[in-house]
Amino acid sequence: MRALGATIATGLLVASVLAGTAGPAEARTKTVEINNYAFWPSTARILMGDTVTWEFTDEGVEHNVTATSRATSQDNFASETMSEGSFSHTFMRRGTYPYVCTLHPQMGGTVIVR
Repeated sequence: MRALGATIATGLLVASVLAGTAGPAEARTKTVEINNYAFWPSTARILMGDTVTWEFTDEGVEHNVTATSRATSQDNFASETMSEGSFSHTFMRRGTYPYVCTLHPQMGGTVIVR
């Protein structure tokens, strides 16, 4: 009887893994490149708990990443002004988060968290 129970449990575990319900998903990182006075991609779609990393690759031009929504302090984000390197923020709530480079307000992007 134990063997049958173990077989059923193993079958349920395999089915849940294949269905994607075996437990919490691992957090992921989405990269947004800052280049040619633009954010690429301009819209980042992620899951709650994921991180967005902005890579500053615009050949010495200074930029920043600043949330434009009036969100709670946990949901706000702002980088230093940088010409190289990266800035990351982990999103812990669902929602839509617009952002800009305050030095170049025509540069905008959005993070959509599901």
